[in-house]
Amino acid sequence: MNNIATCKATIKREVEDRQLRNARARAIESADERTVHFMFNPGNKVPVTPFTKKFTKMMDGSLEEFEATEKEAFDKYIEGFKDEALEEGSTYPIEFPDNDNFELEL
Repeated sequence: MNNIATCKATIKREVEDRQLRNARARAIESADERTVHFMFNPGNKVPVTPFTKKFTKMMDGSLEEFEATEKEAFDKYIEGFKDEALEEGSTYPIEFPDNDNFELEL
C-alpha cells in the first residue's frame, strides 16, 4: 500500500512540474503578454567591499603588498588609539571609496 502511495505522489509531482514548464514556455511565446525585467539604479553610490578591493589587487598581482601596507597602517592607527596619541583630524586608514561599477552584496 505504501509503495502505491509513493508512486502516485511521484507521478503527481512530475505532472505538476511539466504543467509549470509548459506554462512558462507559453508565457515566453505569448503574442499578447510579455515578461519585463527591470534593473533599477537607486542613485546612491555603493562603497567598494573588502572582497572587491582584494580581488582587484589579486588580479593585478599586488595583493600581498597591498595587504602588508594596509595592515601596517591599521596597526599604527590602533597603537595611536591605545596610547591616546592620535592627532587631531586623523582618520581611519582603511578607506572604502564609492564603487563605479554595479555590485551585488551578500
